[in-house]
Amino acid sequence: MSSPFRGFPPEALQFFRGLSRNNRREWFLPRKPLFEKKVKEPMRQLVDALNAALHDFAPEYETDPDKAIFRIYRDVRFSKDKKPYKEQIAATFHRHGSMSHGQGGYYVAISHKSVAVGGGVYMPEPPQLLAIRQHIAERHEERRRFASSLALWKASSSRASLAASLPIIPPPACSATNTTFCTRNFRRASPLRPGSTKVSSTASALWLPS
Repeated sequence: MSSPFRGFPPEALQFFRGLSRNNRREWFLPRKPLFEKKVKEPMRQLVDALNAALHDFAPEYETDPDKAIFRIYRDVRFSKDKKPYKEQIAATFHRHGSMSHGQGGYYVAISHKSVAVGGGVYMPEPPQLLAIRQHIAERHEERRRFASSLALWKASSSRASLAASLPIIPPPACSATNTTFCTRNFRRASPLRPGSTKVSSTASALWLPS
């Protein structure tokens, strides 16, 4: 059992600032012990704290920290960006017995620039994606009430405006026989980062504010 989560120390943010300027193996290796102690260990504590919260309403999503926390190493085999390390630390919580792709879950990421929190379905298959969109479209009034009631969104006029304008009704061409059109042409809503109003239209996931 990890110690209680008391936040990330200043060294964690300093680490990510340095990594963003020096994202190479020669810089990281001497600082790996600092990463393990000041970044990864507090993240383990945060995951334990979030598991405790999930236990009250979604115990099937409690996830062992070793499985929840993403590795800091990037897979650069097929990427033009050859930076070897991720410039954030993140964790994901999925339903027990499910795979990460195509299943609902929760996500949190920490860096020196932002804190991102989200919930949704990552890379669903076209039939599943269409079912999700139809479910939202049939309950669009409930969706709008939910979005407008969030205190975080109401604190910012730009976010409130974005909440009201998020696309929630599929185009007329969306149908059970035209999932390709829906997948390519229906804009995706992504979790907002502090100070950001960006809506992603590139990922093949549909993310809803949690």
